[in-house]
Amino acid sequence: MPGKIQACVHLVMYHPTKDTIDILFEACLTYEPGQMEPIDFLEGNSKSNDFSGSVVWILGKDHFLPKCIDDLHKDISSRLWLSYRKGFQTIGNTNFTSDKGWGCMLRCGQMILAESLIRLHLGRDWLCSEDKENIIYKKILKLFEDKRSCTYSIHQIALMGVCKGKTVGQWFGPNTIGHVLRQLSTFDSWNDLRIHVAMDTCLTKSDVENVATMQLEDLQNFYDTGKHPSNRLASWRPVLVIIPLRVGLCTVNPIYVEYLKACFECEQSVGIIGGKPNQALYFIGYAGEEVVFLDPHVCQPCTFTDEMEDFDDSSYHCTAPGRIPFLSMDPSLALCFFCKDEREFKALCVFLEERVLKDISSPLFEITQHRLHTRENISCRTVSAKSYSKSQGDEQMVCSSPSSEEEYELIEG
Repeated sequence: MPGKIQACVHLVMYHPTKDTIDILFEACLTYEPGQMEPIDFLEGNSKSNDFSGSVVWILGKDHFLPKCIDDLHKDISSRLWLSYRKGFQTIGNTNFTSDKGWGCMLRCGQMILAESLIRLHLGRDWLCSEDKENIIYKKILKLFEDKRSCTYSIHQIALMGVCKGKTVGQWFGPNTIGHVLRQLSTFDSWNDLRIHVAMDTCLTKSDVENVATMQLEDLQNFYDTGKHPSNRLASWRPVLVIIPLRVGLCTVNPIYVEYLKACFECEQSVGIIGGKPNQALYFIGYAGEEVVFLDPHVCQPCTFTDEMEDFDDSSYHCTAPGRIPFLSMDPSLALCFFCKDEREFKALCVFLEERVLKDISSPLFEITQHRLHTRENISCRTVSAKSYSKSQGDEQMVCSSPSSEEEYELIEG
């Protein structure tokens, strides 16, 4: 039982007033059943949890402990934490005024995108504690407020999901959230961010180049038809690269753990969309044999930046991230990388080829210059069957059509 709920139960037992009962009811609404109250991921008494003298990697940046412990906490707390909210206007024609119980993957997608926008406008070294009055930061935060008018709000994501066959209130998986964010980005002229979702466990360089050099108004038609426009931009636009994968059948295959670690060490890393059974999580790094995450399952009242003069943004920053063993992760996930320009994308490809895809018989994915027209050289097997997970139904489905947005490869190993 979470500590907050336990304390409320004790209060009600000895002071059973209407107010204390209301407090208990509110506490029970805040935490999902089985959800642990957040604790600092560096805390713990077991020997395996002692990170003194080791390195903690967070989104491409290393922190040596205990020397850099303060810098580590500042770094983590500067990431935008987008969790369940309650009390917002209904979504479409539904009665939903909260995304508690179904919006965790949508929130993880928001966090990946928010990190990319922070990286684009403010840089990887930006610290919220030192620059929280930054106008650009507030403008980014406003994009994710729980209003339909906001570009990347829970309303917009859930309603765009309807176009992908998802009813409002239905769970998303890593692949679906990637495609939904890709569609929404075509309406975001301020950031002019491009999102590429790699298909068939293959990152195709020419596809990324096409997206990065395409006019914003041509992107939607390209996504719908695959036809390339004749006019191109002279320079690259920033690109968020999402690579959906399965790294095992029912559990993570241990041979891939070191390669997942390497992904967190990449300068272009903006994290991994994934989770553990029944819960989506935003993975931001690792410490030893455990992966560090921000948890969207804490339900908070919705807040708006334009409703108060001195806006309190503390509910958008997590000071107590969690950690789980790599092998406890759900095998359905998506690697995410942000490239500000062509140079960064080329550097990303070099890093992946040397650190993630080298010296392994069944690599996580492949990198090719052009799209493959045959599947003979893909080092994984396609299973034309449906195997649904309670937490991430569509993402465990592998379709026979290689063009399907829901296709997944089950990696051998």
